[in-house]
Amino acid sequence: MRINEKYYHPNDFEKLSQDHTTPIWLRDYFLFLAEWYTSSPWIQVQTSGSTGTPKQMRVLKSEMVASALRTIQYFNLPNGLVAGVCLPPSFIAGKMMLVRAIVGNWELLIEKPSNSPFAEVQGKIDFTAITPPMLDWLVSHRPDFLKKINTVIVGGGQIPDSFLQSLVGFENNIFATYGMTETLTHVAAKKVSGPGDPYYTAVPGVHFDVDERQCLKIFDEHLAASPFQTNDMVILIDSQHFEWRARIDFVINSGAIKLFPEEMEQFISSLIGSAFFIGAHPSERWGQRPMWVIEGEERDLSSALSQIESKFGKIALPEKVIYFPELLRSHTGKLLRIIPKR
Repeated sequence: MRINEKYYHPNDFEKLSQDHTTPIWLRDYFLFLAEWYTSSPWIQVQTSGSTGTPKQMRVLKSEMVASALRTIQYFNLPNGLVAGVCLPPSFIAGKMMLVRAIVGNWELLIEKPSNSPFAEVQGKIDFTAITPPMLDWLVSHRPDFLKKINTVIVGGGQIPDSFLQSLVGFENNIFATYGMTETLTHVAAKKVSGPGDPYYTAVPGVHFDVDERQCLKIFDEHLAASPFQTNDMVILIDSQHFEWRARIDFVINSGAIKLFPEEMEQFISSLIGSAFFIGAHPSERWGQRPMWVIEGEERDLSSALSQIESKFGKIALPEKVIYFPELLRSHTGKLLRIIPKR
């Protein structure tokens, strides 16, 4: 296996994971690879904690291989490509990049995880997986480099609608993906570069339905735990396509009108100027009213307020706006929808 321009044998990884001359962050990748090549059929993984307390779970290596194969099939990824890895191997997205490389016989370029990926890389990368903040950084700081990557998959959160406009001029393949630890990363994807696609499309072996709440149910022929019920409200187009709306946990019920905070957040994200989320504030009259929780100093929100009212009506205007020097994030960098303690 070729990693950072060096060849390694599977027997090397256990020793490398304990080599104190190797950077700690790189040892984590070697530790997973050493675990992969043991005789155990299981791998221990941890959920991200973005929607609750992080938890440990065991998954079969055979299911991870099946997930890797359908990623390769869906995105038409050839053997021998160069994959850029910048997601930590402590969570499923980083682990699956390594499994895909093993299955696809890829060369790996691994760098220390950060929200400014591939800052110094000059060589060609054919495929990578990143998060929305990483995509934002690459578009802002290394757009020409990003345009040369054949296929980019973006997961771990929704890409704001306002940001999608900046991808219209990109001719390479950039996809938003939908999935979670329990589904071994993505089960659906939609192209967001160029003209883009309107809906998420199922990967091979997956189909969808919804429950009585209109929350997505995932059927996956490769997962023993299938079907998997989510708390994600969607508009189901057919068994292969859906439009994502919001997590039902976060829906604000204001005077019997349902407001979808994540939909509103995507609409005004470029007007806020920092991390923020829209939560629910108790109201005697309405039951719940929107509340904006913003990172940083107080600022003029008149443009954002005007846009919200124009798009969603007066009922969507915030009852309260509060500011904090820093909002809470998970270990993977996802914004947690929790109000920090003063």
